[in-house]
Amino acid sequence: INIRDENLGSLDEIKNAKLISENIIRNSIKADMLSVEIQSKYFQKLFEFYSGRLDYPADGTTLFELLSLNSERQKVHKRTDPALSQAFSTAGKLFRVIDSNTKSVIVPYNSEAVRLIEKLNGDIPLVEKVRLLQKAQKYTVDVYAGTEHSLNECGAMYTGPHGITSLDKRFYSREYGVTTDGAEREILII
Repeated sequence: INIRDENLGSLDEIKNAKLISENIIRNSIKADMLSVEIQSKYFQKLFEFYSGRLDYPADGTTLFELLSLNSERQKVHKRTDPALSQAFSTAGKLFRVIDSNTKSVIVPYNSEAVRLIEKLNGDIPLVEKVRLLQKAQKYTVDVYAGTEHSLNECGAMYTGPHGITSLDKRFYSREYGVTTDGAEREILII
């Protein structure tokens, strides 16, 4: 759809996707635009256009290679089925969608979260630690470096013997989330 006076000035990805779409439509007039063939052609052209940026370099190979053919693994393990060669775990460790400078912190959201924090700071076997960390995920937030610094300055964060960081309950509000104030905020109604 060409929208009159549409300004895609700094939206290069949308502008380029639109150009690719227009080219496919122009060259496939009688084709079903919702067919798998046409949709595959669109994504193939889009990938070709962005191949330099989409083929994320990763540990001597590329993310695309790890998630598709993974030729090196096929050679080493003499496998011919690409589905058995994909390296999802390796790709997940090497790639971050948004590379942010954050720290994961378990917050004392409720009594269950407080109990989990206490147990995780105790002397526990590795298997128990993994199980408790899975449960604690729903009480974990990421704080940016500036907030982390402020919280550390006022002693609001504690890193336990297992390297797990938790937040002092005075610095968490169910209404506002993590706060560097150290106490729940009051709401001023005028």
